[in-house]
Amino acid sequence: MANMMNKYNNNRRFTFEATDDMPFMSLAELYLKHGADMVYPLRALYINTKSKFGPAPVAITDFAFVNLPKHMLATVEDMINDRETVQYINDGNAGFSIEQYTPRNYPDRIAYSVTWVDAN
Repeated sequence: MANMMNKYNNNRRFTFEATDDMPFMSLAELYLKHGADMVYPLRALYINTKSKFGPAPVAITDFAFVNLPKHMLATVEDMINDRETVQYINDGNAGFSIEQYTPRNYPDRIAYSVTWVDAN
């Protein structure tokens, strides 16, 4: 157990290097641009703590930061804190697709969410 506390020494979990020119995109923008059948490689996840609406989950693909729905916050936190999931993402095995749906409380609106998928 000599290395028990070492797991708290490395705050960087994901190996993907995002670039400064990568835009932030919404799920709606990606869905409208690529459709429902596109699988986006998941390179990293993080929680944006500077959002004016409170903590917000973000996925990183090869080309963009993708704002995720607020209802996915707990799931993304769980994924970030799970070593096996982080390694799976770092190994290039994870992705997501975008689904369009109509919220029960707002039948006149279109909303977007993601489905996590194995990329290989």
